[in-house]
Amino acid sequence: MENSSLARAKSKALKLLAARPRTASELCRRLEREGLGAEAGAVQVVYVTIDPERDTVAHLKQFLAGFDPGFIGGTGTPQQLAAARAGYGVVASRISMPNGDYAFTHSSFTLLIDRAGRLRALMPFGHSAEDYAHDVHILLHEPQAASAGPKA
Repeated sequence: MENSSLARAKSKALKLLAARPRTASELCRRLEREGLGAEAGAVQVVYVTIDPERDTVAHLKQFLAGFDPGFIGGTGTPQQLAAARAGYGVVASRISMPNGDYAFTHSSFTLLIDRAGRLRALMPFGHSAEDYAHDVHILLHEPQAASAGPKA
């Protein structure tokens, strides 16, 4: 991530790491309308690629801008990304296709991570905006006391 993007992400009270940017985009719009209002500004959506071979910084920036200009994209070496996934229990497997191309299967949940990098909640694909708003509201209003969970 660019330094300015990284600083912006760290300054937010809560990060939403999303497996699907389209889902995150719709979720952010609905969170503002249906539950968080101005508190939605304390949440930063971060999309971290599982395919750094295809997802260059320039590609991620262009791709994510199509969903929401405030989204931040993250990439790195395959080893860095594997370590980050392992730290949060995210799995991804590359699958070779018959035509010589490849695809990935991967975990399909959104991670809610606090300012300290601790995993606070996992939201499986399909949860409603109301469920997210409920959990995000609780996390935004709890004391900054130490909590359990892996730290990035």
